[in-house]
Amino acid sequence: MSYSRWSNSTWYTYWQTSYTSLKELQVFDVCAIKAFKYKELKDDLEGCLDQIKKLSTSAANIASDKEMEELKGYMLTFISDVENDEGTKYSEELRACVISPGFKKWLKSSAKYEDSKHDECIEAVKVIEAPFNELPLWINKVEYPLSKEIIITRLKEKL
Repeated sequence: MSYSRWSNSTWYTYWQTSYTSLKELQVFDVCAIKAFKYKELKDDLEGCLDQIKKLSTSAANIASDKEMEELKGYMLTFISDVENDEGTKYSEELRACVISPGFKKWLKSSAKYEDSKHDECIEAVKVIEAPFNELPLWINKVEYPLSKEIIITRLKEKL
């Protein structure tokens, strides 16, 4: 999803498509300059803006304070969008091995999109519902980081 384009801004910014619904792996891209993971922006927004300022200065396209404020707005919108995205919200539940009624409803409604985030959630549910003694077999079969994380969480719980 694009937040700004060169036709109406100094910046071309967008939420880069991600193969996973894990919040910390979502990416905000300042095209032709730098991309940041959600966690980087959330933990150190000002540091990320400083990096852009330095990179834009070295490229001889010195960004004004007004342009930097505009970029900060796009970054804050991205952070909010990630935090309010149903897929990323439900991946946090799945991490805790919780399959809520809201998640089930979302999963059903998202089935029409058949994207990797939907597939990731389907795989995670299978791992959550798998018998404990089968988890070691799943570890090398799962495709998504979320599922591996769930397997490790479930195995640790039994220790």
